[in-house]
Amino acid sequence: MLRAARYFSSATGGSPNVTARLVAMSDAFRRNGHLRADLDPLKRWSPSVRGVPAAQSVSFDISHYGLSGTEPVDSSVHPFAKSAAELLDVLKKSYCGTLTVQAQHLANPAEREWFVTRLETTARQKTSPALRSLLLESIAQCEAVDHYLAKKFPGVKRYGCEGAEAMMPALEFLFDVAARQYGVQDIVLGMPHRGRINLLLNSFQYPAAKLFAKLLKGYSESGLTLESGTGDVISHLAASYDHKSGAHISMIHNPSHLETADAVAVGKARAKMDRDSKALCLVLHGDAAYAGQGIVAECFQMMNLPSFSVKGVIHMIVNNQLGFTTENAIARSTPHAADVAKFAEVPIIHVNADDPEAVVSAMRLALEYKFTFDKDVVLDLIGYRRHGHNELDEPAFTQPQMYSKIRAQPSVVSQYAEKLHGSKEKAVEYVKSVQESVFQRLDDAYNQATSLSEQELLSKYPYDALAKGSQWENVRSPSYDSPSKPIITGLSSIKEVADVIRASVSLPSSDFTPHERLLRTHIQARLKRLEQDKLDWATAEALAFGSLVGQGFRVRITGQDVERGTFSHRHLVLYDVNNGKAHHPFGKENVMLCNSFLSEEAVLGFEFGYAAEHPSNLVIWEAQFGDFVNTAQVPVDTFVTSSIQKWRRQSSLVLSLPHGFDGTGPEHSSCRVERWLQLASVDADPFDVSISVVQPSTPAQIFHMLRRQMLRDCRIPLVMVGPKTLLRLPEAVSSASEMGPGTFFQTVIDDSTVDNPSAVKAVVFCSGKVYYDLLNQRSILGKKDSVALVRIEELHPFPVDKVREVLGKYKSAKKIVWYQEEPRNQGAWTHARDFLQEKCSVHKVEYVGRRGLSLPAVGADKFHKAEVQQLQRDFAAAIDI
Repeated sequence: MLRAARYFSSATGGSPNVTARLVAMSDAFRRNGHLRADLDPLKRWSPSVRGVPAAQSVSFDISHYGLSGTEPVDSSVHPFAKSAAELLDVLKKSYCGTLTVQAQHLANPAEREWFVTRLETTARQKTSPALRSLLLESIAQCEAVDHYLAKKFPGVKRYGCEGAEAMMPALEFLFDVAARQYGVQDIVLGMPHRGRINLLLNSFQYPAAKLFAKLLKGYSESGLTLESGTGDVISHLAASYDHKSGAHISMIHNPSHLETADAVAVGKARAKMDRDSKALCLVLHGDAAYAGQGIVAECFQMMNLPSFSVKGVIHMIVNNQLGFTTENAIARSTPHAADVAKFAEVPIIHVNADDPEAVVSAMRLALEYKFTFDKDVVLDLIGYRRHGHNELDEPAFTQPQMYSKIRAQPSVVSQYAEKLHGSKEKAVEYVKSVQESVFQRLDDAYNQATSLSEQELLSKYPYDALAKGSQWENVRSPSYDSPSKPIITGLSSIKEVADVIRASVSLPSSDFTPHERLLRTHIQARLKRLEQDKLDWATAEALAFGSLVGQGFRVRITGQDVERGTFSHRHLVLYDVNNGKAHHPFGKENVMLCNSFLSEEAVLGFEFGYAAEHPSNLVIWEAQFGDFVNTAQVPVDTFVTSSIQKWRRQSSLVLSLPHGFDGTGPEHSSCRVERWLQLASVDADPFDVSISVVQPSTPAQIFHMLRRQMLRDCRIPLVMVGPKTLLRLPEAVSSASEMGPGTFFQTVIDDSTVDNPSAVKAVVFCSGKVYYDLLNQRSILGKKDSVALVRIEELHPFPVDKVREVLGKYKSAKKIVWYQEEPRNQGAWTHARDFLQEKCSVHKVEYVGRRGLSLPAVGADKFHKAEVQQLQRDFAAAIDI
């Protein structure tokens, strides 16, 4: 192993002064050789273009290092170079060719030395004639697919590969070697639009007939109809298939929000690993998005974290050297787009996309590093974009000089074909033969697309998400009524309830010493509540988790403080105060409590990917406060709330969002209920459910809600508008019988205290914790007999039939009221009003709640108290009949 960039004494056998200069020269190339490397196919890039100081670059003039070239090189400096001139030649070839590495920023000397050895001594493996033929065939097929699509569909934005065709053999090499050499069973691929269609039609064997039918006739690739979903554009298609190497490869769906899919891919890969698959995560990026989007850095933070690590992600930047129309110099503050990775001590391999052999060598190096060190690695494939951001765009408007060069640049296919075949004529002949073969295959598919019906195509090419043999095969599509149909979720006996509750506070041994306060307020208090049959929220939640584990499900809870809970109520991990050892009462592998790093966007994306991998995973992402979920708005919009309607992709993901107006200000009060209801599919049509929105008001309800999530025959993301003050409110308790045999989640809870429904003059609908406030106010006002308080526990899908049934009891009621603590322009007011009036035959609904605000809540305590008093007055006035 070479000693990278070390200064040696005279004990090395050479002159100390000369040795120091030789080492300094070596160090310069190892650190900064990438700045002089031949990486740009267009020959436009130079250190000066990016404003790199001359001192940071390297010189090819040996005198720059105080050497003449004749100085002998000791073997401790380099094992092969015999003179300074030879050493300079080795360094130039190693770091300034079409493949180079940035690795000297890595803190681990073993990693630095590993790269030095790989680049300087083993050098690049010679490419065999057989591999060269495969490389040429791959890039020629890639080019042919793009040319075919351009010919047949000239008005379609296809986001082709031209200028980066070498990505195809690099990916094919990874698919093959990862499985055959490293034993990988599953590869999860996240990638943006560029090259996606080409990869699907080439490597993934995606049925071209389905793609062409989508373009020609508007057919849905997944069998969706206008009534059952929306579908998506072709650049967001996904597929999975079994590669000839034996690995199963899954390309996940992506949205147009670049880089959002990164975390989803990592989460899906981790879910596979947790089910004992040797999985590899591969993520492709565009250069501008990679350098600009913050989620990239958030994903790098996952690399070494126990709850998120996938033992290294391979990143490939398909580097256009250009954003949409934005030049590098104003798109980032670093010489390379890939430099973002340096903060996380991730190595970067740069390679010229016009050298296919170097590209495959770069991928080989990336794979070897990842499996040696279990860390992320970045492969920066520097090419160009032959057309605009899409094929309908004119890039010369903003980059005239760059595109003058591009249009004069021969394609990598023609260059490499001529290199291998020895003459331009033979190269043209070869490329033509490949093109004819590809065109024939695609013509056959085109004819199928024009002749077969949508149903015939679906029968011939089933949608892989629902394919036979998939773990999702027996999970049916969620119709509007499926979430609200009563599903028995109670346990088989009261004894089972008690047994699971006791297990939730069990200790591993008599010498395990929990914190004194937790022993008293958590363990002993829970057992006492069990005796008294007054079970609180944390107990009901633990009961749900423990009972699901007993039925073979896995539970994963992630958030910034989920082990104990933001409000110190959960404590599903106990620590011995004497030695710090952790105890997981339900088993660490069964109920995975994952305190996350301080990220919302990447972590929520990760958890969506984890949940979407397998229907037996109950995955909960808990915001510290519900307000902070807006930091993850992109994955919420593009994956969580829309994946069913766009892609027929279900997940069991639960978003637990603490919510409630307690005088804690505008950023600690609201999970923005109104936004979730706006994102929900509101119309009560079949197959029109994208999420459930639930605001439970009792511990039993959260128990049933969580169990229903796994026991029903479909999987729908669940938004839980969660409690804060109710966690310890003495009135907010449930009995064991409410979670015992025959019990289930109630979408509506009628007023059980009303003895004579015909005496009720006002029906007040509400949701969540305000019920307990209203219960107290009604008692103070002496209106128990004339006012019914009805709780809507599931806001979406709105329980129309159940509400109609409840209203039918109160035929004498003269007033229907909606009460909420949120401002008028927020909360569930407009959602509930529209359903009550349009679906439940209510003529008028009166509003009681805060006035409209541009933010959720006031900040000053005196303003909050004044609002509470006003709400009490407004409620009294509304029920004064």
